Amino acid sequence: ASALRNAASDLPELSLPQDTAMAVLSAAPEPITAAARKVGVLGMIFADAPADWEELETRVEQILSECGCQTERGKRVDLPRGTVDLDVYARDMTREPNLTIVCECKHWGTAVPKHVVHAFRTVVDEVGAHVGFIISARGFQRGAIDAARNTNIELLSWDEFQARFFDRWFEAMRVKLAAVADEIFAYSDYFHPRMTSVLHAIPERVDELMTLHQRCSAYASTTSYHHLFKPKRASFPLQIIDPQSAKITTITIKDARTYFDVLLRSAAQATAAYEAFIAKYQEADAEQARENDGRDGEPGD
Repeated sequence: ASALRNAASDLPELSLPQDTAMAVLSAAPEPITAAARKVGVLGMIFADAPADWEELETRVEQILSECGCQTERGKRVDLPRGTVDLDVYARDMTREPNLTIVCECKHWGTAVPKHVVHAFRTVVDEVGAHVGFIISARGFQRGAIDAARNTNIELLSWDEFQARFFDRWFEAMRVKLAAVADEIFAYSDYFHPRMTSVLHAIPERVDELMTLHQRCSAYASTTSYHHLFKPKRASFPLQIIDPQSAKITTITIKDARTYFDVLLRSAAQATAAYEAFIAKYQEADAEQARENDGRDGEPGD
């Protein structure tokens, strides 16, 4: 409990400025602390635990896939001792040398015994994998821990598995999000040619654009430019302005998974909103120009 309090005290406070429509909620507090990660305050991709064995396997594969691995769930392989179905099989082609990873997912109601480790060690060896992970919902018996010692088998809880890959996963997702965030954030550039061409310093248009900027402010701290100068890490839960809402409202993001899902899912909507703003006033300006041309073409008295 004291470790949890100490870790929580290290977390920076998040505030949401309200005094300007251009206020940006920073989704990037201080980096993860070792104490916080140890007790699970930070470093969790999912805030909740898998409900069953199938969800555990699905999430393990999803994390490895989003880290850049080539993954396959339920891969059937023929080994010298017979056919085996691997819960999650992954090839990490992003590293040199390439790595093969095999995962055994145990969503049991009891701790994993040593005979499971012995059998898994044989599978990992015969598959030719470089490392094997056993992810257990209820921990491991002492014999299992002893059986895995000094081997290429790692025994992990669900939270430990997430923490094991969190940094790599977060960076991969950050790069993916930055690609779309850069496009969205470009609309807030004062010298954006298509934007300035319709503003004309008209107060009503400027106010409407400022509101749109605030609606999309969550993307400002996820751009590649922002990360270049402020490489920080988000902590959860956190509040952001909802990019999916037509009004300025805040939502609470419970974990890193939800954070990236919401922003990636809303990216096309945000881009469309800016394009709709430009199109609306391009049409208004064109209509005004046509009216002016019509008046100029009228015969004089």
